[in-house]
Amino acid sequence: MTEDIGSKYNLSSKNTLLSNIPINIINKQFERSNKSNIESSRNLLYSLQDKLIELDDKILELIASRRKISTKIGYIKEKNNIQLKDENLEQALIKALIEKGKKRNINQTLVKQLYQAIIEDSFLIQKSILLEKINAKKVKSVKIAFLGPQGSYSHSAARKYVNYHSNNITEISCSSFSEVFNQVESGLADYAVLPIENSTSGYIKEVYDLLKKTDLHIINEMSLKIDHCILASPNSTLENIEIVYSHPQPFKQCSNFFNNNYPNWKTVYCESTSSAIQKVAKINQPNVAAIGSKDGGDIYGLKVLKHNLANKKENFTRFIVLSRQAIKDSDLLPLKTTIVMKTGQQSGALVDALLVLQNHKIVIKKIESSPTFQNVWNEIFYLDLQGNVETIEMQKALKELESKTIFLKVLGCYPYNDLF
Repeated sequence: MTEDIGSKYNLSSKNTLLSNIPINIINKQFERSNKSNIESSRNLLYSLQDKLIELDDKILELIASRRKISTKIGYIKEKNNIQLKDENLEQALIKALIEKGKKRNINQTLVKQLYQAIIEDSFLIQKSILLEKINAKKVKSVKIAFLGPQGSYSHSAARKYVNYHSNNITEISCSSFSEVFNQVESGLADYAVLPIENSTSGYIKEVYDLLKKTDLHIINEMSLKIDHCILASPNSTLENIEIVYSHPQPFKQCSNFFNNNYPNWKTVYCESTSSAIQKVAKINQPNVAAIGSKDGGDIYGLKVLKHNLANKKENFTRFIVLSRQAIKDSDLLPLKTTIVMKTGQQSGALVDALLVLQNHKIVIKKIESSPTFQNVWNEIFYLDLQGNVETIEMQKALKELESKTIFLKVLGCYPYNDLF
């Protein structure tokens, strides 16, 4: 009879990491081992696991120390008017760290992703210090609206934003993009977080259309790495699946996976990824699945059958933050101004408008076109312009643009975060 390893080694207190592993699984692993080596193998395993836990504690301590130093640097930069972000320095740092990682046989993708996250965290800490200073207020509590219930990507983005600004958060989940806008417009929420663009599927037209009509201001943006997963009940397999639920965007972003592997699966659209996850959890049948995040699956008790489904493995979604009031920005931050405009239909109308920006040396970071509601052949244009809307040159360019366009509106000026 096999000895109960959990009792002998007191896993619940000795090793919290191993306490999450079912004892019968560990016992079966040792049953396959050479009997004479079982005792020494057990002791070695637990000793090594304890060392890993000690190392993880040290890593967390080092990250906490690094964050304290970043905070001090933030105050020094704010006091001495030093730019918060130096993209050339960041790229050089990551490149050097990748080379150091290679010498230690560490995968360069792991090094890059790890330090991108750490550097972004440092920037967000310092940015919150600066914005709090120039806007002369400390945010004590925040009401934030987002698409979908807990577990949606928008929920993750909302928490990512407010965690750098307040510890007292009221979350307001919404069933549609228009409801997210309405929550802030009506004063029920302070901020709205909305997806606006994905590195695989492009811009989200409905959000752009709502931006054109709202009086809210874009005050910030952030990027979130998206890992779409097939989520299903614990007793399901990929071979069981017949129906898949999700928001239209994940289906678009993962089209290659479905077309090449499971073209016969029936797809059903939902209001959000998290509402799809909720639906599948409620149905609780092995032939249904949802596309969503692993975190969302964990909340509703679903398991991951397959992850990293997107057509592009580096799959990011850009989110914007909206508020009823514009905030003051600092030139110590990398800023951009987003506008929407409509030109006439005469020949060269768009070119004339773009030449205004060129003549004022305004860099266009992005331009998107979208059909108007009145006429599908008429288009409006959304532009991200590099720079602060309050500079003299930007104000001159916008004034001149008014004479070259039928409609012009500034949607916001805010710090940008270029990941794609």
